Amino acid sequence: MLPPAANARFYDRDNIIGLMDKHLRGDRAQSGLRMYGLYGLGGVGKSHVALKYAQTKMEHFQFVLWIHGTNKQSLEQSFTEIAFRLQIKGADRGRHEQNRIEVLNWLHQTSGNWLLIYDNIEDLETFWKFAPATSHGCAIVTTRHQIFADQIAEARSEVLHFDTESGSRFLLYLLSEEVAEDIEDRQSASAIELSERLNGHALAIHSVAGIIRLRSWTIEEFLVQHSRNPKRAESRVKTVWQLSFASLGDQSSKILGVLAYVMPDNIPDELFMSTKTNDLPPRLEFCVDDWE
Repeated sequence: MLPPAANARFYDRDNIIGLMDKHLRGDRAQSGLRMYGLYGLGGVGKSHVALKYAQTKMEHFQFVLWIHGTNKQSLEQSFTEIAFRLQIKGADRGRHEQNRIEVLNWLHQTSGNWLLIYDNIEDLETFWKFAPATSHGCAIVTTRHQIFADQIAEARSEVLHFDTESGSRFLLYLLSEEVAEDIEDRQSASAIELSERLNGHALAIHSVAGIIRLRSWTIEEFLVQHSRNPKRAESRVKTVWQLSFASLGDQSSKILGVLAYVMPDNIPDELFMSTKTNDLPPRLEFCVDDWE
């Protein structure tokens, strides 16, 4: 029971897949529910890593169940759908709470080997109500929040954006059906430039590849259009960045506003560690540590 992949052409991340498999299936003598966390910015490919693991390791699990974890409603709907897919007696589309209980009971009682994938967990308190309390089974949790992954899973990996070289290869990989092999070398320099402009962000690169295919452009032609009218060229890409910005709280947004004015590397903690309120503007007074 997996979602239809928007792009089934997975690329790279094999190192993370290996770490996941070692934890989830490595030591079979270890008992208890095994959970692995994938965290990182929105759009870097966490869901694709989880989906790739599920599809490549499908033969090792009798049941693979995908759970949309964005909010309580999506969790309830997923558990209701699972109840019907498993043909659990008493499943009722109008009784989400009962379906939740029945599915958790089934997970506890079944002797089958199962893998749960909780995709995009945004609320930790709600998640625990849908997490199985069993002595067996495996689960993968994807989330944008490292603190959630730390609290949920015994092992975890951060899914990072691609470096410039890997991002360029990913772009060429996505375009491999449109970009003939004999001109791929000529496009590699342009792919590197575009990957650098997009900071190696997987979803941004994927979106741009879609534009290039739709317009039947070369990568160079997209770069020309991007330079002439960057706002229009990036209209489909900018929503990628908004995924992460929208999840920030008020205080985090204010700190990010300050960080936008400094170099991205080696930012000193002392900028936000003043013990005197009058050293900071009113909007940043929350940074003062009352325990100092």
